[in-house]
Amino acid sequence: MRGILRRALAYADRVFQLKRWWKRVRDSRCQPQIPTEMFPAVLVMMFLCRLRSFDILTGDALYAQAPVLRLVRKHNKHAVMVLKDEHRDLLVDAEALFRLQSPSVVQQGQTTLHHWDVEGFTSWTGLDHPVRVVRSVESTPVRERVANQWRPSVQIHHWTWVTTLSQKQVPTASIVRFGHARWQIENQGFNEIVNSWHADHSFHHHPNAIVAVWLILFIAHAVFHCFVTRNLKPQLRQNRPIIFWALQMAACFRLDYWWPPPS
Repeated sequence: MRGILRRALAYADRVFQLKRWWKRVRDSRCQPQIPTEMFPAVLVMMFLCRLRSFDILTGDALYAQAPVLRLVRKHNKHAVMVLKDEHRDLLVDAEALFRLQSPSVVQQGQTTLHHWDVEGFTSWTGLDHPVRVVRSVESTPVRERVANQWRPSVQIHHWTWVTTLSQKQVPTASIVRFGHARWQIENQGFNEIVNSWHADHSFHHHPNAIVAVWLILFIAHAVFHCFVTRNLKPQLRQNRPIIFWALQMAACFRLDYWWPPPS
């Protein structure tokens, strides 16, 4: 049982380079020049950018910032971010080119998706490499109850993403899938970190302490899931829920206090 904890700690240090990362974070000279409100998020990204932890970063429009994309590309990673009006110049350029392009049509169940995909944009200030913009207009027939009567209607959703991936690297449908997968990651991740990791409890009420606790929880959550899904063999994980491995590690800590029993 103790072996699983040693294995997890060795994996975290080998893959994420925890010792080097911690020294870098404590050294103010190594901190990137980023807006203050973005620092907690980018600090987590700095940690996640270690070696093999991930290949593609997905995020909301809040993270569609030049410093974030530069940091991701510095570590040879890629990003898929929601694009909104905050980057008006890029959005206007993309919409102008979308009007000249015939969309590709994809059918997923009852939902019809129209995709536009243009790359080579250089109008984003602060970036030294071109980006790609993908748009998806998704129509789904639904029934709505109006005045005690069911009436058919169509729900239409508009999505636009900016990415550092080229069309040769990843096709349009995959970019759309990555963009939508972000909601599943956020919903499951935040639900678990609140209900199982007690992130909704304020252990200290100083603003800096609250941010520090959240960062530690995010980092621990990322390391734990990377270890379970990428280090443990599928045969070992079979028929064992994620909580099983968490309880195994918790038991390792407790064993150090009460085992072996006093003679």
